[in-house]
Amino acid sequence: MIGQGEIPARQARSRKTRENLVKALEALLHEKTFDQISITELADHAGVSVGTVYRRFSNKDAMVSILFDLYDQRVREFGASQNGRVITDPKRGLAANLRELVRLTALFLAQNRHIARAAFIQARERPDLFAEKWTAIVREGVAALHRFLELFEQEVRQDDRAEAAQYLFYALNTLIFDRGLYPACGAGVACQLSDQRFQDAVTASLYGYLSAPPAGAPHSN
Repeated sequence: MIGQGEIPARQARSRKTRENLVKALEALLHEKTFDQISITELADHAGVSVGTVYRRFSNKDAMVSILFDLYDQRVREFGASQNGRVITDPKRGLAANLRELVRLTALFLAQNRHIARAAFIQARERPDLFAEKWTAIVREGVAALHRFLELFEQEVRQDDRAEAAQYLFYALNTLIFDRGLYPACGAGVACQLSDQRFQDAVTASLYGYLSAPPAGAPHSN
């Protein structure tokens, strides 16, 4: 019969081991890509045996869950922090609040580029490994932007707010992230704007979409 205090102690050790693995993964992501990190390296940095890692994860692919847990953790920590909290002020208008949203998105990426790059690469290359986790992250993000748009009912002229929130989420996570993650390759090479002018341009583009009447709607004279 298992002692009364044995199960909680085992659970505490298990949580500590996972925390150590998450910390080790983040440290290694500063130095190399996720695919370049070996099980042995991860175990060494976490201070555990290779066998301990394999008892938790059958192979390297199974470790993708740690990566997405880490990304989700950083998103939540940033959103709750003083510097990352979106303080929406409807009195300032849609454009000013969009500008702040764009700035905070860029700030999050600047602080977490090593994690975001790994998560986005795995999201594109191995969707079979993380579909449920990634879908949950996206769903929460879109819902938050839907609530954001509802605060500017007089300025947002797109009739379908849910669709507008989806596009806003997509635009923020392509324009800001693509420039931040791949500034020297792909389409990023063509964009030589300063960070401030780039953020201003993104804000203007998003404001233009949100404040314009839906395509096909009659224009008022």
